[in-house]
Amino acid sequence: MFNQAWLNEVLASQRPYGSALLAWQESQQDETHLLRDEELEAAQRWAEDNQEQLVERYAL
Repeated sequence: MFNQAWLNEVLASQRPYGSALLAWQESQQDETHLLRDEELEAAQRWAEDNQEQLVERYAL
């Protein structure tokens, strides 16, 4: 059946910044895991085009 690890893997594969988002969440939202510069801009564009979820909007 479904479990959190499987769900995290699937979600990470669906977003270009998915693995970075998971690292940020797993680190208790440590700022060292935030996207910066070009990676941040690319993630923001992708999120705008793909109707991001609330947790993603907060992370960006």
